[in-house]
Amino acid sequence: MAGNEWSEAGINNQIASFAIQLNNLFFQIQSYVTSFNNGNDGVAWNAATLQSVLGVSAADAAQMVTIIGYLNNEQGVHFGTATVGSDFDFFNAYGQITGGRFTTGG
Repeated sequence: MAGNEWSEAGINNQIASFAIQLNNLFFQIQSYVTSFNNGNDGVAWNAATLQSVLGVSAADAAQMVTIIGYLNNEQGVHFGTATVGSDFDFFNAYGQITGGRFTTGG
């Protein structure tokens, strides 16, 4: 909120906005993961099907499946269904696919 006066209403509005954005994002991730798991014509995507159907390299296919699993766990943390401990380092796990666009903020 640089350059703005801090206020109770302003803080409440900002944190509510963040929470709503996160909730919407986690719903999008949940929907995407469900769709991914339902796959191509009812065959679930996995590293092998990504390679054979889409021509994705073995390394890229494995990485895609891993990252989708991470995203699934993060939405699970949000919705209370996580299968990974909360101490998992998602920040560094995603760093490998962000092409340098993933920062600590600011």
